[in-house]
This record gives sequence, structure tokens and C-alpha cells, in this order.
Amino acid sequence: MKFSIITPSYNGAKYLRQCLESVARQTDVEVEHIVADSCSTDDTPDILKEFPNVKVICESDKGMSDGINKGLKACTGDWWMWLNTDDFLEDGALKKVQDFIERHEDADAVYGGWHFINKDDEIYRSPIALPYNLSMLIYYGCYIASTAIFYKKSATLDKGEYIQERFKQVMDQEYFVRLGTLKLKFYPMPKLKIARFRVHGNNISMRYSNSKDIDGILTRQFQLAESITVRRKYGLTPFKNSHLNAVFDCIMFFFFKGLKIAYEIFVYIKTKIKNDE
Repeated sequence: MKFSIITPSYNGAKYLRQCLESVARQTDVEVEHIVADSCSTDDTPDILKEFPNVKVICESDKGMSDGINKGLKACTGDWWMWLNTDDFLEDGALKKVQDFIERHEDADAVYGGWHFINKDDEIYRSPIALPYNLSMLIYYGCYIASTAIFYKKSATLDKGEYIQERFKQVMDQEYFVRLGTLKLKFYPMPKLKIARFRVHGNNISMRYSNSKDIDGILTRQFQLAESITVRRKYGLTPFKNSHLNAVFDCIMFFFFKGLKIAYEIFVYIKTKIKNDE
């Protein structure tokens, strides 16, 4: 079994070395690491030279989704994931994922938990891998981390299922949902922490959250529109009136938020009971 790790890159030198080292430290697995760099102008090229085993694709792209796809078109692994430059894998994660896949040969995608860390590498929250629920992904949003999920190449890329490049913000949500509608089998690994997801204020999903200038506000609205697009494409539209559909979306959001909390409580109680036995 071979893993392909795809890292889209543009001026992410600050954390890039840590990302590359985390993949290089993986043992007892076959892995290729592909960095799709959009002609970075910082120290990225020099850092990449320190890792000769990393395959580098250096050409301009139209954004992160396009960069990921450039890497995916070059990957040769049986299973693949994307790992952003500011995130990194836990030691031994790939071997544990491989062992899980070998026990679940019918899986098309497997995903685990992860740690949220700040700019100083401090863990402040550690979500677990909850059961896959298509409707919850549509109406609540991503509760699976893009940095903690692996896809079988034969079930995705070999069938033409690449990242939707028109999505700049919730490309992961759209991909999770699209694969779900194709009836792919998702398996959670609730006991396993795959990676660390860094929150530093400049993440794409957070950069314009509190912006007060016109450009920032418009950018944020385009980002929010992507989630609405996912709901309209894959979810229900019970009314002709867009305002009523927005109310319906809010109701569904809070319903699935409650379901997510219930999932988390159930998994916590189940884990605690098992540990006490």
C-alpha cells in the first residue's frame, strides 16, 4: 500500500519545514510527498531543497483547489490526502491508518480525529472522528477535517472525482458531500488522531471573518455563498421563496448541530465506559 500526500503551497515558508518533516518521519509505510507550489517568493524554494525526496511541482495556479488538483494528477499512491503547509501529521499516523485500511478493505475513505493548535503549537481542542452523515455535512458544514482524511485513489481520482476548483473556501465540504452522494463508504477512526490543524488568524476560512472594509466583506460573502451553493446543489429546497429557504437552512443547521453534540456525548460516554471496564 502506498500513500500520496499532497501539499498545496504559496508563500507558506513559516510552517512548511514542520509539515515536510512530519511526513518524512513516517515509518513502516510507503509514501510519496508532492508539493504543488504556486511560484512562492518567500523561503519556500530553499526549504524544499532540503527535502530531495519530495516531488515539487512549481507552476502558478488559480488558487488552493487548483494547486491540490495539480498534485493529485501527479500522485501514484493507492490512497491520498492533502496536508496544508501550516499543518502536520502525528508521528506514526500513516502506519496506523494503513493497519486500519487493511482491516476494512471495503472502505473508500477513512478519517480520524485531529488537534487544533495555535501559532505556538499549543493544543487547545481535539475533535474526534464522528460517524459520517451526509445531511449533517450539507446543512451543518465540515465536521471532518481535510487534514485527517484519506481517500482510495481507485474510488475517487481514477473515476474523475477531483476537487471542484470553483470552490475557494469549502472545497472540502463539497468534496465530502459529492462523494457521499456517489455512495462511497466512509469509515471513521475515532481513536486515532491523524494530524494537527493550525489556527493562526490567516487561514483562508478565518482571514475575512471580521473584516470591515468593502473588499474583505465582499470576499467573506463569496465564501458564505459557497456553503449555500452546497446546500442548494445537494440538499433540499422546499420553497420557491429564497427567504423561506434561508429559514429552513437555519432550522436544519441547528438540528444537525444538536445531532453533532449528541454524537460527541455518545462517543464520550461509550469511550469512558469502555475505559472503566
